[in-house]
Amino acid sequence: MIKLNELEREIKSNNIKNSYILAGTDEALMKETIENISQKVLSDDLKDFNYIKLDGVNITSETIINACETLPFMSDKKVVIIYRANFLKGSKDFPESELKKVIEYFKNTPSYLVLLTYVLLDDKRDKPNNKKYKTLIALDKSTTLVHIDKQKEDRLSKEALDIFASHNKEIGKVELKYFITKVEKNLDIIKSEIEKLVNYTLDRAITKNDIDQLLPSEGDDDVFDLIDFISEKKPEKAIMLMNELIFKGENLNRLLSLIEGQFRKLYEIRLKTQKGLSSQVLATEMRMHPFVMEKLVKQSNRFTVGQLEECMKLCIMTEKRIKSVSTNILTEMEFLLISTVRTTKK
Repeated sequence: MIKLNELEREIKSNNIKNSYILAGTDEALMKETIENISQKVLSDDLKDFNYIKLDGVNITSETIINACETLPFMSDKKVVIIYRANFLKGSKDFPESELKKVIEYFKNTPSYLVLLTYVLLDDKRDKPNNKKYKTLIALDKSTTLVHIDKQKEDRLSKEALDIFASHNKEIGKVELKYFITKVEKNLDIIKSEIEKLVNYTLDRAITKNDIDQLLPSEGDDDVFDLIDFISEKKPEKAIMLMNELIFKGENLNRLLSLIEGQFRKLYEIRLKTQKGLSSQVLATEMRMHPFVMEKLVKQSNRFTVGQLEECMKLCIMTEKRIKSVSTNILTEMEFLLISTVRTTKK
């Protein structure tokens, strides 16, 4: 397994291999990287004849192999791209027999082919060599597996500056740095938040106040991680994260409010998905970025409606105890996290 910076060196030196599987949570960055490889491999005049894109959500091994087996037209190379190849994480809709054929094909990729695939990992803390991704681990022996990790701030600053420039919008160095420290480290989210800032400020300069008003709080992301630990039945990790937030200066009363708000949001989403609403529809309805909504839907599915109701009640009870009796707030918060983990499915 390699990291993005190593892959970029291979692209720059024209040392491109026959197949790559990119794995991470930043879909925009993975798409951009795949496009950079394609541009290196194919000339513009013949790209239309030697460039095939496949949707990995609805696909069969036969579709993949047929797309790869046709020879390139008037070129040494052809490119086949499989977007969102989440069947490589294991899927009921993609049988084991089909998966074996795909794995076998990766082992014997033709010399004329550059097969580019990306997989969305379940969580930003995940790595492709995590034991739950058995297929990716197996494929690492026959292809180049690339971990698209969270990007460094200096790189994201450059990306953000280019996006602002594409909107003919300038931003000061101080404001840009502030924006990067606040925004989620995901290129899709960055593009979306920049668009909001551009539309909000119109012809005037962007200020820190604009960024504060439009961007979600950093605490929202921390609370998402904390609820993730609760859903995974890991109270010790939830408490550890809470203590880290306290060390950073987070107010416990505010944290309780954020946790309760997150459970309410998940409760609303869970009810709506049970009625058959898709994450795309919910994103529009609740005015959220589709990527963020996908994450919330996935998180809400780890709880039953009854569990979420119980978690909200526990938050209210904790708030009442903190306000009405002389008690140690930290102890109450730790008890809350343990209690939410212990809620049973209803």
